[in-house]
Amino acid sequence: MKEKILATLKTKFNGIDPAILDRIATKKAEGQTDESQIPTIVEEVSFQDVLTGYGDFRAGDATQSAVRNYEKKHNLKDGISIENPNPNSKTDTPQASKPDDMATIIANAVNTAMKPMLRW
Repeated sequence: MKEKILATLKTKFNGIDPAILDRIATKKAEGQTDESQIPTIVEEVSFQDVLTGYGDFRAGDATQSAVRNYEKKHNLKDGISIENPNPNSKTDTPQASKPDDMATIIANAVNTAMKPMLRW
């Protein structure tokens, strides 16, 4: 069903990214068993649905990218700290590379926020 709905959506919305139409077809195909309903299902899909699907697609992509970047920056893998990812690194102590102490984190944040005010 999904493939048939997708093919009909591609015909109706020529030029739209297939990944977006695939997401819409997946949602519309859930619980559908009657092929005679395909024209009615596709007719109910409006351009607004396509725009919403595009927004969902972009938001999901941005979320995945943000998680990847955060994990890379903080040496994490699936939310778990990677122990010394570079064994030849000169910083053998984790405290030297990233402060885990809450007081240190807060003090650094306050100092950073206060720097522009202290210049006056």
